[in-house]
Amino acid sequence: MIKLEKIKELLTTGILLSSDSFSRVDVDDLLDKRDNDAFSDEWIRIYNEIRKKKGVISSVENEIIKSIREVSYKITYNATKSPELAGYISDDFGLISDALILNYSDEWLNALAKEYIKGRIPHYKLKPLKGDLGKIILKY
Repeated sequence: MIKLEKIKELLTTGILLSSDSFSRVDVDDLLDKRDNDAFSDEWIRIYNEIRKKKGVISSVENEIIKSIREVSYKITYNATKSPELAGYISDDFGLISDALILNYSDEWLNALAKEYIKGRIPHYKLKPLKGDLGKIILKY
């Protein structure tokens, strides 16, 4: 649960999803690239794998994940006025949060998280990244 609280803190303090993350974003182009098979197929693969294991997440953890998703949605919507992009980013943070709780490991998901750490919104083919998701996303 500490990992989830840390993600929420990184979001609310602007370390993750800072205004710089959205400064050079062409929302339509970004959405098109996220809908590309190279991106969406990997995202769906991980979502399906996590969904199979999600029953072990407690109701308390689910509430924190829900609040992380809500915070990331609001930050994105306020910056871009795009409900679709806000939904995608909220889904990303839900996926990352679920994976942290489940100790789920995947190199593509690591790369997705790393893009957020770098202040970028993931939207293209990601190069798999070895390592521990918790150490990648919670490095601050």
